[in-house]
Amino acid sequence: MIVRETRDLTEIKRILCHPEIYDCISDDYSPNAEEFEPPLFNVKYIGGYVENEIIGVMIYHNKKGQMFCHIQVLPEFRKEYAEEFAGKALNEQLKDNDVVWAEVPDCYQNVLRFAKSFGFQIVDVYDDGYLKNGELSYMNVLRYTHGICKNYNRQDVREGSGKRG
Repeated sequence: MIVRETRDLTEIKRILCHPEIYDCISDDYSPNAEEFEPPLFNVKYIGGYVENEIIGVMIYHNKKGQMFCHIQVLPEFRKEYAEEFAGKALNEQLKDNDVVWAEVPDCYQNVLRFAKSFGFQIVDVYDDGYLKNGELSYMNVLRYTHGICKNYNRQDVREGSGKRG
């Protein structure tokens, strides 16, 4: 797997507008997937590539002086590559930041389990969170402390070698 920054809107939309992914990242106030335009200002996209095809993106953005991330991997690649991609993409960002945060609505327990499995911990919950299909969910704030990144050294990330180190 190669992990590198991308600004290619076609690649980014291929991931974010996938029906299963868009359903999870959109709320009741979002446009439909066909109208969605991913932001390019103050956002960093790290793509995961297998055989030169993008299979996922890690999105980084600054919110109130803190670095937040969102990981999206195409469903057919999650079992084999999601952990590796998460580790490498987090390592890429941790070169410049000591802490990475995420927000995950309570209605996505599978996402919370995945985030916790590689080192995120819930540090706060707020109730003015996320409206999906008319139902309000609490928003979990997670902080990346340590975990999966130890399995993927930074040299491997820069070279895109796909080796664990």
